[in-house]
Amino acid sequence: MSEFYYDIMQRRNLDCYTSKHVSYPHSADFVYRTYLETINFDKERVEDIKKNKAFIIGPTEEIKKDIKSDKSIFSSKFGNTLKDLNPYIDRYKCECGYLRSTLREGETCPRCGTKVKFVDDDFSYGAYIVLKDYYVIHPNLYKKIARFITPNELDLIIKPSEDKDIDGHVIKKKKKKSTKVSKGSPYHGIGMIEFKEKFDEIMMYYLTKKKKPIFDDIMENRDAVFTQSIWVYTTYLRPVDTNTTQLAYESTNSYYYIISTLVTRINDTHLDIRKNKKNKNDLLYDVQCRYNDLYDSIISILSTKSGNFRTVFGGRTNFSGRNVIRQNVVLDIDQITLSYYSLVELLQQRIINILNKAYGYSYSAAYDCWWKANLVVDQKVVNIINSLIMGSYRQLGLPVLVGRNPTIAYGGILQMFVVGMTFDHSMCTPLRVLKLFKGDYDGDVTNVFLIINEEFLELAFRVFNPRNAMMISPNDGKFNRNTENQRDTIINANTLMRLCRHKYTPEQLAMINGIKDRLV
Repeated sequence: MSEFYYDIMQRRNLDCYTSKHVSYPHSADFVYRTYLETINFDKERVEDIKKNKAFIIGPTEEIKKDIKSDKSIFSSKFGNTLKDLNPYIDRYKCECGYLRSTLREGETCPRCGTKVKFVDDDFSYGAYIVLKDYYVIHPNLYKKIARFITPNELDLIIKPSEDKDIDGHVIKKKKKKSTKVSKGSPYHGIGMIEFKEKFDEIMMYYLTKKKKPIFDDIMENRDAVFTQSIWVYTTYLRPVDTNTTQLAYESTNSYYYIISTLVTRINDTHLDIRKNKKNKNDLLYDVQCRYNDLYDSIISILSTKSGNFRTVFGGRTNFSGRNVIRQNVVLDIDQITLSYYSLVELLQQRIINILNKAYGYSYSAAYDCWWKANLVVDQKVVNIINSLIMGSYRQLGLPVLVGRNPTIAYGGILQMFVVGMTFDHSMCTPLRVLKLFKGDYDGDVTNVFLIINEEFLELAFRVFNPRNAMMISPNDGKFNRNTENQRDTIINANTLMRLCRHKYTPEQLAMINGIKDRLV
C-alpha cells in the first residue's frame, strides 16, 4: 500500500485484457510495463468521495471527543476492530452502509438499492483533511523541489520571516537607505501563500542547465505540486488503543492529529477576530513541516520491520509453521516432505474432525488424542495424515504455501505439495528451489502455510507453483535459469552414471544413445 503513488499498469493490445485477469498473447510485440504516477490529491479526493471510498475529516475538538467522533481521524467509518463493542457489524452491509449486520443479510437497502452481503475489511477506504482556501506542497514533490532549490533555500522561502507584536500583528520596519547590494534570494521569507502565487517565477529563477531534468520532472506534475487535500489512511494500519490508562497509538496518528488541529485553525474564519498570535503563513508552514514528518514516518515504517503495515502481512497465522530445510534429491520441483509434528499442527482441525466422524470419538476425546499425538507418534494420526496427503488436490499432494524471509524476490513464495512425511523435525525440499529461495542448507528456515480455500488454491497453483509459473523467466520469456539443476548436482549425477555404466544392459545403452541423438 502507498499513500503517495499509484501503481499504474500500462497495457498494450488491450483486447487481450479482461476484467478478471490478463491473458498474455503469443506475440513478441506484447508489452507489459509498470509505471509510478504522482497522485493529484485534490482530483483523487473528488473521485473517492463520488465512489464512497473516503470521507472528509471534520474540525478537531479535543482528543477524547475526537476518539469517539465519526468525522475525526479515528472514525469508526474506517471499520471496526476486535476492541469495538460490535466488531463484526460492518462485515455485512449494503454499498452505502445504511443497513448493516448479519441479521440484515439479503435485505435491500431503501437508499442505494443494493442487498446486504458479506464485505471484507477495506484497506483502501480512507479520508481527507481539507484546507478550504489555502494550499500546502505535495510531500513527494516537496522532496523534488528541495532537491532542485536545495532544502535550506526552500525552507527559507516558505518560512515567514516577518516580526509580529504581542497580538500577532506584523511590525512594519522602516527601510534604511543603503548602497550595499543585499545578498541571498529575493524570495526569502515570503511564506507559503506567496510561494504558490510566484511558483513558476521562482522555479525559473533557480533554473540551471544541470537542474533541467529535475525541473522538467516537477513541471510535468505542475497541477499536483500544491494541494488542499491530505490523505488519511485506514485505522487498520494505524490502530489506537483506548483501553489503557494512557492513549496509545502509532506515531503516524500524532502527525495526523497535529495536522488536523492546525488545519482546523486555518479554516476557522474567526481567527482574525480572536487575534491569534500566528498568521496563516505560520500555520501553513507548520502543516507543511508535519506533513513532511508524516511522509518520512510512513517511508520508515514501510522500509523496516516495525509498524502495523508489516503486522498486517506478517505475525502469527493459524495453520502455519516454521521448518529448517534439508535436501531430498528425488523430489520434483513443486514437491516437499514435512515432519510428522508439523503436519499434526497444520492439520489439527481435519484430524479432530476425522477422529470424530470416522473413529467415533467425541470432540473432547478427539482433541485429547490430537494433543497427545503432538508428543508421541500415534499410528492412527499417521494413517489419517497419509490418507489426507494421498487424497488431496488432484492427488498431487497436500497443498501449501512455502516462503523464506524476506519474501521480496520473485520465487520467495512458492505453492508446493506435501507428498510425504518424515519423523524428524525438518522439511525436505528439492534442490532446484534453492535459487528461488536465495537459500542453502546451512540452517535456513522456511514458513509453511496450509491452503484450505479451493479458490485461493487455484490461483496459487497458477501463479506461485514453480512447475507452472517459475520455469519461464519474467524478464525475457526464456528459460529461467534459477530453476535448472545446480552444477554440482549434474556433475555428481554424471559421475554416478559413468561409475555404473558397465552394469547397463544393451537395451538401456541403446535408449541412452537414442536420447542423445534426439537432443542433438
